[in-house]
Amino acid sequence: MTAVRTAPPPLAVVGNPENRRVRLFTEAARRAGLPAPRVVPWLRVLTEGGAEFAPDEVVRLDSPGENAEVDTLLRGHGAATRVGGTA
Repeated sequence: MTAVRTAPPPLAVVGNPENRRVRLFTEAARRAGLPAPRVVPWLRVLTEGGAEFAPDEVVRLDSPGENAEVDTLLRGHGAATRVGGTA
């Protein structure tokens, strides 16, 4: 009996492309022998009304933090941010 090898499902990450977590996830996928994930920027998701994914695509939702424009779109202009456990 021979083993049937199947291709790994495609990966995607919704995140800020410049963010270290997105970079580290991409590097980890490559080190594991997987194709690099498709990076879907939070900015595009927020300005274009979402994103489409393939039915078999495994999607990671990363934090939208550390991007001022994305933060403003999520919170609104002049909204306070939480620091050190304060509200």
